[in-house]
Amino acid sequence: SFNLRKKVTYESQRFKRGFSTVRNCFILLSKREIIRIRIASLAQLLLSLLDFIGVILIGIVGALSVYGIQSRQPDGQLKLVLEVLNLENQALQMQVAIIGSIAGFSLVFKSVFSAWITRKTIFFLSNRSADISSRILEKLTFSNLEQIKRRSRFENMFALTTGVQSITVGVIGTLMTLVADIVLIVVMFAGLL
Repeated sequence: SFNLRKKVTYESQRFKRGFSTVRNCFILLSKREIIRIRIASLAQLLLSLLDFIGVILIGIVGALSVYGIQSRQPDGQLKLVLEVLNLENQALQMQVAIIGSIAGFSLVFKSVFSAWITRKTIFFLSNRSADISSRILEKLTFSNLEQIKRRSRFENMFALTTGVQSITVGVIGTLMTLVADIVLIVVMFAGLL
């Protein structure tokens, strides 16, 4: 019991340090840049609805196929969906083709648009990384020799190159993708309920 409590306390502190580190990564960005990142994240979140719609439509195609195999007319919610889509008077094959095409388009559009947003976001974060490196270099250039010698040459090089890139693209970019994927999972799970 004592070891479990100790481990839980340790993990809790580790999580807080990790959360604090991620929060500190955003300090390097201006409020305008953070707003742009939030807009891109919101767009990714809204795109998860297209995945949800695509999965629902594939389920409808499956249900239509079962009704077709049983030579029955759709009823209940399936009939309501067909009426909303104005497909109730179409042949089964046409209903399946149209709904399947909409589902396919929805999933492909989401994938393409999501890849485009991710590409633009990573490009944006890479540019921010270059700007931050430039600001750090400017500060190093105009600081006195004692301040520069506090850190080794390698620490300064890391801060100007890989360190900034890791913070912007590595931490912030990965966090955005992670949040979008978690929301997609939550939306899909909620849809199953």
